Amino acid sequence: MSIAPITPVPVVRRSGFAELARVHPLGAFLAVTFGFTWLYEIVAFGLLDIDFEVGVIVAAFGPALGAFVVIRACEGRAGVRAWLRRLTVWRVDLRLYIFAVVALPALVIASYAFLPDGGDKLGDAGAAFPASFLGMLVILSLLGGGQEEPGWRGFALPRLLERHSPLEASVRLGIIWALWHLPLFVLVADYDNAGTDVAGVVAMFVVFTIGLTIGLSIIQTWLYHRSAGSLFLAVVAHGAANASFAYLPTTWLPTAVAFTVVGLLALAVTIATHGGLGAGASPD
Repeated sequence: MSIAPITPVPVVRRSGFAELARVHPLGAFLAVTFGFTWLYEIVAFGLLDIDFEVGVIVAAFGPALGAFVVIRACEGRAGVRAWLRRLTVWRVDLRLYIFAVVALPALVIASYAFLPDGGDKLGDAGAAFPASFLGMLVILSLLGGGQEEPGWRGFALPRLLERHSPLEASVRLGIIWALWHLPLFVLVADYDNAGTDVAGVVAMFVVFTIGLTIGLSIIQTWLYHRSAGSLFLAVVAHGAANASFAYLPTTWLPTAVAFTVVGLLALAVTIATHGGLGAGASPD
């Protein structure tokens, strides 16, 4: 009696990075995100002196690239497709869009509109301001900050929420987000109207971290919970915030005030939700 030979089952070996990503997904994500963005910015702005407005578009894809690389290594194409599908979740409560696209920008703009030189760009826009703002919203959602969100809220936030409370996860992500921007404060003169003297740059980075990145992270976590994790809304909210900053005068004080107001709004959201930031509540 002959015995049919047994065909050996091929052993799929993971690469070293894939194994690291499986065990430490957030660490692998941060390694790719920071590695790509920081190296690019050092070369582009520190060595080649590339135009900032053009060069920063590429740098801002770092978080999305980090998420893609890790998801592809750990979950394959199916994981990537599931991740990208969250960008199409746009049917959320209209009130969330009103908050993100109207209330948040209006509060930010109001914070500096009455300061010295604060209304100059708004006055220049005049009657065309609604169309101008809408155009800025679309551009900045796609290429001016919104493209970061598949990484920050699409990958990092869910994994931080597995280990930390919503508030702690938001604060941690806000600090990470600020540090990711650090080369811009060092290499790009007057980035975010920080000036060029060391004291001004350091002070603006502190306000940027506490007010903007931590504050906006808290707001984005609340939107994330209320929208069942819609990445589309996260992208739009990021674009709307950046669009409101596009009308800032190029001076230190109005910028610091605008960042601080975002932080104060985040504090109000935290108090209103008792620190839960919408977790456990039914999505709107």
